[in-house]
Parts: sequence; structure tokens; C-alpha cells
Amino acid sequence: MALQPPKKKRRITYGDTVAVYVGAEKRLFTLHESVVLEHSKFFRAALTKGFKEGQSRLIHLPEIETPAFEAYIQWMYSHEIVINECESVEEASKTRKQYSELIELYVVGDRLENTNLRNEVMTALVQLQEQSDPNPGCKNVSRVYKETPESSPLRRFVLDSWLDADPDEAIPYMKYMRLKFPTEFIFDMALELFQGKTRPAVRPVDRPKCFYHEHNDETPACE
Repeated sequence: MALQPPKKKRRITYGDTVAVYVGAEKRLFTLHESVVLEHSKFFRAALTKGFKEGQSRLIHLPEIETPAFEAYIQWMYSHEIVINECESVEEASKTRKQYSELIELYVVGDRLENTNLRNEVMTALVQLQEQSDPNPGCKNVSRVYKETPESSPLRRFVLDSWLDADPDEAIPYMKYMRLKFPTEFIFDMALELFQGKTRPAVRPVDRPKCFYHEHNDETPACE
């Protein structure tokens, strides 16, 4: 059987590193430059010799949470998304915490311009919803609407999740939390419900495989 040609990737050069200070506490991470360059347009731009960061090899990311950046590092080196297991809490709370960790990781991928990571997080979110009953809670919805643009696939996923929710559970929760949900989310929900008179809502797990993915020259469409 003929061997497939290897995928083109940047080779890790262990001698070159970059210092990244993360979060308000300025936690220091020393990373292989070739790895961060392979996965992030943001780092490729920041480490260009013409920029201050490119000359000093120092990057500051005060707006990113340290745990989310640690998950990003693990993904860069292993190509696996790993979220924490919480055995001591009830199932619904554990699921919402997993939603929160995945959403935070997506936000990191958005900030660092990493399309592959965002796509993998979206796949993980769909799988999580398929395996669990709770939808992303008010806190997670607020985070999504604060950190993503209107065209974000993550927003579309959140809307689809709530449109597919059991009304007997969703309506009392939304009434109770109505003052805390983002106004933009409430408007989007209302618009979708009006449009639902002519086209039914579609569950995230029933969407095509690539529906919540983004594709470009570096990220081809799913096979």
C-alpha cells in the first residue's frame, strides 16, 4: 500500500522560545516559538521582527484567563481538548462548568486567531449537548455574547441549543433570569421564534458536520 505524504507542519525547534504573560496576575509561560507560530495568526503577527514583541520575544495577554490558556497550551502540543472532571457536583452543574471551560477555550482561539481550535471546540460543544440535558446557562450565554461578534458560530450554537430546549424547563429558568440574559440574546431568540413560524428550529446535533465550523485557506472544509 502506498504511503500518504506527510502533512505540512512547522517543525518544532526547541532552542527558540517566547515568553507569554497571561492574565491580570501576569503568569509566565515559556513556549516553543515554532509551536505558537504554527497555530496562531496573532502570534505570527506579534512576533514579526518589526513589532516590539517580535524584538523582545515577550507577549502580554492580560485579557485571557490563565486556566483557559493552559488548556490552549495542552491543545497546541497534543491536539487534544481536555476539560476538568468535577465528580463532586451534580450532573447539571458539572455540564455547565464543562460548557464554561469550552467557551473560554473558544474565546482564546478567537483572540489568538486560531480557526482549527475554534472548530474543534464547536465539535466538542455539540457532543457535550448530545450527551447532556442542560443548555448553556445564563452566565455562559452572557460570556458568549460579550466576547464574540454577531456572525460567530458559537452564538448560533447557543441559539440553537435554547430553541431546542424543553419549554417546561427553559421558560421558568428564563423568566427567573430574564434581567441577567443579554438583551441581544433575547432579541435573537424572539427573532428566531418569529421565523420559526415558517421554518422549524434545528437541533445542534442534527446540523451538518461542518455547520458550526469556519473554513479558509489554512482550514479546508471537513471531509
